[in-house]
Amino acid sequence: MEERVGQIWDKWITKLAYQGYPEAAVQLDDVKAALGVFYRGLGGDSGLTISATTPTLHRARRNWLHRVAGTGSKVELAWYDERCLYLPQRLDVFPQAELNRELYFWLAALAGTPATAEVHRG
Repeated sequence: MEERVGQIWDKWITKLAYQGYPEAAVQLDDVKAALGVFYRGLGGDSGLTISATTPTLHRARRNWLHRVAGTGSKVELAWYDERCLYLPQRLDVFPQAELNRELYFWLAALAGTPATAEVHRG
């Protein structure tokens, strides 16, 4: 009985702490082909592949609900190296699926745009 109550509590508190919109989630695999074309069209390295990133432990302060639920200690960061452009496996930040899909394209655009613009001084 005690174990069952613990399972119910864990499921409830984890669901309460979750801040995404699972009904509007977009998977990386669903947009990977289009992202590759988009990324390369912006001047991104044609040799890079698009791959899912892994959750990374962060030390940012979590709110009390995340601490009680034991969630929010890891984050999936978008980044790239000489081989891959790493993006989250799933995005559900926004309540509309189209906005989550567009977020993938924003992340790819940021990675595919030259970051070293020359500053001209007069």
